[in-house]
Amino acid sequence: MPWKIDYHLRVPSSCDLEIYSGRGALSVSNVEGALRVNAGEGGASFTLAGGDVEATLKGGPVRVRVPARSWRGQGMSVRLASGDLTVELPAGFSGDINAEVLNAGRVENAYAGLAPREHTETTERSLQGRAGAGGATLSFTVGDGTLRIVQEGRKQ
Repeated sequence: MPWKIDYHLRVPSSCDLEIYSGRGALSVSNVEGALRVNAGEGGASFTLAGGDVEATLKGGPVRVRVPARSWRGQGMSVRLASGDLTVELPAGFSGDINAEVLNAGRVENAYAGLAPREHTETTERSLQGRAGAGGATLSFTVGDGTLRIVQEGRKQ
């Protein structure tokens, strides 16, 4: 017989987490600490403003929303094997963004404040940009799919 288990956990905003999930949707928000995520298929949503984040996911769609104008912490690295990854940044964001699609797909930059960093070349599948004054590095890698960088609150 098919069955499922849903977990809803409340933790302090400043804590370290390790999350291993199989199949099904995953949502993490308002945590600022060391966050390690290994997830299967089913999609994920992250609303985070800081910390040291490393997430590896098998299948998307994945949505990363940064509600703060600068990242408070060491940075973020999100790796997605296949599917679409959407990164939402607020207006006036300051930080460095690395975005790369490894196989089939493309990087779509619809965030007006993101300019290529010095000595880098932007291609259809790779972007190394700086928003505002720069800052912590947020890295996003997709194996097969589309990686979109958009401004929060704008219709795409």
